[in-house]
Amino acid sequence: MTATEELRQYDEHSAAVLIGLSLQDIRRLAQQVGLGQKVSSNGDEHFVFSYPELLEMSLRAARSSP
Repeated sequence: MTATEELRQYDEHSAAVLIGLSLQDIRRLAQQVGLGQKVSSNGDEHFVFSYPELLEMSLRAARSSP
C-alpha cells in the first residue's frame, strides 16, 4: 500500500460498491465497529473512510456473512 492510498478518503457510496454491501449496511457497519468519519456538507451527513478502514470493514463484513 502506498502512502497516497493510505491518505485517500473514500465516500460511503464508493465503500459500499467496493465492499459489496448496500449503503445502509455500510452505515450500520461503520457505526457498529467505530470506523470512518462522519462529515457534513450542505446539511447532509455521510461517512468517509481511509483505505485501512475499508480493509478492516471488508474483513469484518466477510466474517459476519453466512
